[in-house]
Amino acid sequence: MDEPKKPEPDYGSTLVWSNDDERNVKMLLAKFGGNPTEALKRFFTSAGGTDYQYARSLSVRFASRFGMTEVEFMKLYRRWRRGTL
Repeated sequence: MDEPKKPEPDYGSTLVWSNDDERNVKMLLAKFGGNPTEALKRFFTSAGGTDYQYARSLSVRFASRFGMTEVEFMKLYRRWRRGTL
């Protein structure tokens, strides 16, 4: 008899509140095959549709961990807000 599968944590939703950014960013990226665009899409959605000011503070905190500049992070955020990401 197969044991029930344990649910996988949603690293996109826990990342914003985490104090272990590096580990959780790596896990989120791994979940999406290393694709930072897809990982950020989940991250933005899980963060509850952040406003611009909050997204700006997240860019300072996370952009380099996703392997990009703060400007690139915000460009992806704006594309996500428009629904084109």
